[in-house]
Amino acid sequence: MTDYHDLKAWKEAFRLSALVHEIVNNLPRSEDWALKSQLNKSVLSIVSNIVEGSKKSVKGFINYLTIAHASTAELETQLYIVETLQLASPERMSAALDKTDHVSRLIFLLRRGISK
Repeated sequence: MTDYHDLKAWKEAFRLSALVHEIVNNLPRSEDWALKSQLNKSVLSIVSNIVEGSKKSVKGFINYLTIAHASTAELETQLYIVETLQLASPERMSAALDKTDHVSRLIFLLRRGISK
């Protein structure tokens, strides 16, 4: 299979994880066990499933990309919650939501390309 370091989807997901980490670090302590934890789990699931899947068969990679893609939807929902509660700046939220959408599209395209 492909070295995950060469995958644009992985590179962008890695950048997304750094962006989400910045948001999480600035959330109030009251969100430690709820929103912070879920944001971290979702974004780590995205990047980790791309890596793990890249070490599997084609069928396995497609399955892991499906999980990573679903995790982008989960992350997006959690980011909308942060945005609605006004727990982060509008600029930071816009950047995170745009990057999440971009990563979602890249994973979708990668999965579709591998499926052919």
